[in-house]
Amino acid sequence: MAATVVLTVLNRKNYDDWNSRIKTYLLAEDLWDIVEGTYELPREEDAEAERKDWKNNVKALYAIQSSCGDDTYKII
Repeated sequence: MAATVVLTVLNRKNYDDWNSRIKTYLLAEDLWDIVEGTYELPREEDAEAERKDWKNNVKALYAIQSSCGDDTYKII
């Protein structure tokens, strides 16, 4: 079994349960705004913030992908 950030691994039958768990995890990690698309981009001259944003984007993607089963990983 793959490592996952939530106890429920997404499959084709449990989206509602998985969704609430992964959303709670992402909220706790301050990553939900990236997923929701409400994050405000940093000013161009703020390179440090841009690097942090990229890292958060990757962290959110990892959390979602690592919480998907083999049958759902390719559809997200």
